[in-house]
Amino acid sequence: MKWAQKLINSGEMIKLNTFVSVLILSLIGSSSYGQKSDHPPCDEKTVEKVKTAMLCMQRYSWEHGTAMQGMLEIGDTIKLLIMARESVQRDKPDGRLSMVGSDKNIADTGVNGLGVIAAYRITGDEKYI
Repeated sequence: MKWAQKLINSGEMIKLNTFVSVLILSLIGSSSYGQKSDHPPCDEKTVEKVKTAMLCMQRYSWEHGTAMQGMLEIGDTIKLLIMARESVQRDKPDGRLSMVGSDKNIADTGVNGLGVIAAYRITGDEKYI
């Protein structure tokens, strides 16, 4: 790496900083951030397939909470309530939700909170608080 051994003088450094700044600003100023603006078609059948695959793969507290958040965001109240109930049933006495597999999870269980609060707001059932 001979190029790395060469010292950069202040004039070259200013040119490099200017180039990097222009590059960053051009990327930030882009409306599509490098992605296509047209989205592929997504029908209800595809969404159901994705939800089924996700539910088959989620196992631990972080995955459970993230999946529950997905149900909340797409408006699948039935699956949200089922997952919130499971999260509360697998809690620890110290309040950590969805504790499956390891007692060492400290922060991962927090992702379940939003779905459980939403379940409480939907049902009014005090088991969620």
